[in-house]
Amino acid sequence: MLREKKKYLLERGKRISFIKAELLRLVAKSYIKNTKVSGKLRVVASSFLNFNLQKKEQTISLFRFYCIKNLSSKLVNKKYRLSRFSFNKIAHAGKIPGLVKKG
Repeated sequence: MLREKKKYLLERGKRISFIKAELLRLVAKSYIKNTKVSGKLRVVASSFLNFNLQKKEQTISLFRFYCIKNLSSKLVNKKYRLSRFSFNKIAHAGKIPGLVKKG
């Protein structure tokens, strides 16, 4: 359980750094597109954007979803953020409102 917790916290830190970098990237893009800003600032923003595009850890596709119940990263449902096994247990107990078995 400790290893999964460590992975989860590491992933959370990556997500937070991605969000910060994404905000900076959007600001840099707006400076580049704005023609009213001085040329020096646009060049600095352009070089900042090119430098940040080279970093590998700042892409959203590298992140994994973790189950909020047992911190498993396998077969996690995006909507409920639960693994398949946890989802089955909770659904059979009837603790998910609005979820009914069809058939």
